[in-house]
Amino acid sequence: MVSGVFSIPLSSSSGDSAASAAHSRRSKNATENRLAAFFGGGENRLVQAAVEELLRSSNPPYNPLVLCGPSGSGKSLLAGGIAGRWTESPAARAGEVFCLEASAWAEEFARRRAPRRLAAWREHYRGASLVVLDHLDALPTSRAVAHELARLIDALTAIDGKGRHGQLIVTMRDRPEATANLSSDVAARLSGGLVVPLASAGSEARRALILASCEKHELTLSDSALEYLAAGTEPPMAELPALVERLARRVAAGQIGDLDLVREFAPRGVNRRTVRIDRVARCVARYYQLSVADLKSSSRRRNVAVARRTFIYFAREVCGKSFARIGAFLGGRDHTTVLYNYGKICELQESDPATRLAIAEIQRKLLA
Repeated sequence: MVSGVFSIPLSSSSGDSAASAAHSRRSKNATENRLAAFFGGGENRLVQAAVEELLRSSNPPYNPLVLCGPSGSGKSLLAGGIAGRWTESPAARAGEVFCLEASAWAEEFARRRAPRRLAAWREHYRGASLVVLDHLDALPTSRAVAHELARLIDALTAIDGKGRHGQLIVTMRDRPEATANLSSDVAARLSGGLVVPLASAGSEARRALILASCEKHELTLSDSALEYLAAGTEPPMAELPALVERLARRVAAGQIGDLDLVREFAPRGVNRRTVRIDRVARCVARYYQLSVADLKSSSRRRNVAVARRTFIYFAREVCGKSFARIGAFLGGRDHTTVLYNYGKICELQESDPATRLAIAEIQRKLLA
């Protein structure tokens, strides 16, 4: 372990996923943990203290817990990891664990207009042991939604007849008071808990994660390759384990992954954010003889799926957009679906000549 770096396990130590699932309800938009641990350095020391206190205290002193930070800082990963360990926490009361996108929660609320259905839905959430609402800054601006969220916060922070309360965790980019789509009532309630800012991981934390992933996949990187991946913020922390896994498949047993190979898998030097995402969509659609509307549609035709996956790759690599932002551009697709497709095309780029050719051709047109 690198000096000054800490890690927070993100899965149940018992490994009993069945027991965990019995107390957990996750929507199809739920955050999926791709890492076994959250790695941090001095830049995120407050995060370590807050999460450890939350998971070991029988009566956590802060509620709600607000995790805020830029895309790629690990806030969604950390919140989902806490949900996965929650049933082991002394603070866990009887009740379900919910972990879902805030927008999905709002959609559930909108669909339950019948008073009886709405009352039962409210009872589930308000009586929960833990509720995690991811990407709260994507919540629709609605007076009814704001009122419902304020009442949910009140219910989860209230002490029940056994002297216990539920727990709310939310993630967002900015602090509550700086988030435009939150009502003043909701922002005040969130600020009354603990707001923990997350910074993008420093080089020491990135190095620790890379080394842990290399050990898992029995991969050795040269010092220069390791320094290249550890420096800066690209690829984001959440993508490093998958990158190491792909590198391990390419490097022969007993060989060392060198800098040239790593640069092939994680190129830099592209002036990101100078190419607009709508231009990428038009370019990809034109290459596959489709329309931008086709990319955003629900069509599962093979040529549309391939084009959509290719668009995701360029929106990420050239525009530097978050998976959530790419999903929003594609008609509201969940960021975990976007992440899956991004990983899939990265794999195809290694094994499929047609995919490599398409990416090379489109990249030449985009960056000409």
